[in-house]
Amino acid sequence: MRALIQKLPLIGLALIFTFSLFGQTSDMTWGNIPRSDLSMIVYPADSSAAAVVLADHGDLRVIAGVGATQTKYYLNRHRRIKLLNRQSFDTYGQMKLFFVHSDDRERIEELKAQTILPNGRKHEVSRRDIFKTKENEFVSSLSFAFPNLEEGAIVEIQYQLISTDVIEPRPWYFQEEIPVRHSQFSIKNESRVSYVTLFNGGEYYPERESVGKVTTYRNGETRIVYGPEFIVMENAPALEEEEFITTLEDYRAKVRLQGEFYYTPDGRKHQLFTTWEKSAKSLLDHPQFGQQFRKKRNFKKLLEEVQGLISPEMNSELIMKTIFSFINQRVTFNGKKSFWVEDNLNKAFTRKQGNAGEVNLMCLALLKAYDLDAFPILTSTRDHGKMYRHYPLIDQFNYVLVGVEIEEKIVLLDATDPLLGINMPSPNALNKLGWAVDLDHLSWIDIQVPMCRDIYGSELSIDEEGNVVGKMRAIFNSYTSLAERQRHKSDPSGAYWKNRMGAFASDIRLESVQIQDYGEASSKFMSEIRFEVPNGAMAAGDYLYLSPIYYSNFKENPFQLEQRDYPIDFAYPFEERYVVSVIIPEGYAVEELPVSTSLNLPNNAGKFEYKASHLSGKIQLMLTVLLYETTFSPDQYVDLKALFDQMVTKRSEQIVFKKISDK
Repeated sequence: MRALIQKLPLIGLALIFTFSLFGQTSDMTWGNIPRSDLSMIVYPADSSAAAVVLADHGDLRVIAGVGATQTKYYLNRHRRIKLLNRQSFDTYGQMKLFFVHSDDRERIEELKAQTILPNGRKHEVSRRDIFKTKENEFVSSLSFAFPNLEEGAIVEIQYQLISTDVIEPRPWYFQEEIPVRHSQFSIKNESRVSYVTLFNGGEYYPERESVGKVTTYRNGETRIVYGPEFIVMENAPALEEEEFITTLEDYRAKVRLQGEFYYTPDGRKHQLFTTWEKSAKSLLDHPQFGQQFRKKRNFKKLLEEVQGLISPEMNSELIMKTIFSFINQRVTFNGKKSFWVEDNLNKAFTRKQGNAGEVNLMCLALLKAYDLDAFPILTSTRDHGKMYRHYPLIDQFNYVLVGVEIEEKIVLLDATDPLLGINMPSPNALNKLGWAVDLDHLSWIDIQVPMCRDIYGSELSIDEEGNVVGKMRAIFNSYTSLAERQRHKSDPSGAYWKNRMGAFASDIRLESVQIQDYGEASSKFMSEIRFEVPNGAMAAGDYLYLSPIYYSNFKENPFQLEQRDYPIDFAYPFEERYVVSVIIPEGYAVEELPVSTSLNLPNNAGKFEYKASHLSGKIQLMLTVLLYETTFSPDQYVDLKALFDQMVTKRSEQIVFKKISDK
């Protein structure tokens, strides 16, 4: 049920009221719109915005029950949105508010909505135009459309949600997919429940100032003021996808309340949060989790099938590899990310497919049956979001890996893809951390993988007409070898190299593509491409100009913004190295070479190197981009952007050859 509620659309998730901040009133009066907001044509802070949330005010109030009356919380919301152009009408010109009707858990009251035109005329939403719909057995909705919309109109809504789900009230979101000029949230707790406040936002803001219990975060014109009973955010930019992040939800400013303990009427304190140890015991005893790999009846068929593959003389490492290979070759991952077993492992094995939990717990069950020190590791995939280490919130996890301790080292297994090797969790599971659900290994584990190194080696020659003939060996390993195997599986001809290299030389011709696979999933995968580029060396009088690099994983600098609001998060550390050898064309001499250079990121987080040298009859270039770290804060963005700028610039620089005089 909890998961169901959390998946409700954002528009119905948070409801709010008004409060006084530092003695100044931040109230909105219903229908009283400032003239400047009515006449606004373009939002000054973001001229491209189709709409802007002018204000989103709210109040959460938790009131203790008396006698048979349940403790409830009241969420009141007053919200205004300026519709700057028609593109915003479909999304913000209508509204759907969700509530949980099951067990009378929630209800919405005092709902009113209206459209205010630029000339000040108001059009209210009639009660008969508000439609109540039963979405499923748990959730219902109230939906309506704002009337008489036109460009420049403001839509306004006010309502109250009453809920008995006081242990975990709905979160409040300060940022949306459009800019939010002002959002404020107040908390008033008049119950016997004590809360932990989980606030996301401001961690990466460059300016921070604390006065008493109030902290102010600043990032340019954006400001967050965080106090014990209120949070205000001003000038929040629109949330937009950027390269190399986990999920936008990790960076959305929001607050979530979680009940920590409560007091009984006689003053006794009761813990609501469990401990990590109690959570582990509960999971290990759960029929859809721990009992699946602890009770042999749940995986009897697997055990019978694998017995013929295991012999007494095998050591622990070989047993592990045999079982891992058996599962990832015999059972197909159905794409569902979960750590729960829907039925039991025997049935999933009979179907030959299962969700992530079923596939990896099969592997775990067999490892434990053969007395290996194996245990489950819960984690959150990159598209699911970050984890809180301090509070045992089980719903923050959506994936499970297998840990095996061999010779005092923990080996990670993920059997969801037959192309994944030992110590190669799914790329989406590389979210830095995992929680070992085992009483002997109860701890957080750093999910680290080796550096991924790609090497591109080219040999080029130039004929008298300036045509370039070349051969390139592209050697991939680890996660890039996984991606190449998947790509080659879908196109065994290797024709995809035409589009790849064509981005650097549009008229390139592929002569042949040969593949060499080194066998194991985690090992190297090599492509050898023979190609020709007509007029690849541009002739101008006595000179030839050659840009000798015909492939890169980064056609352009992936970091185009002047500044970055979110951290940069790579799934794994990587190195890309280009080694190019160019035969000096007959009748020509080297006139000019690109200048060798290097750039190091602060704290040895990464580096760029470019070397050009003139050898006997050849030019040799070496370009290296190397990132040791995987996470960079926004204030490191400028340096990282400069590194990739340097790479793109040097890669395009030309070697200049001059025709040798006949005199």
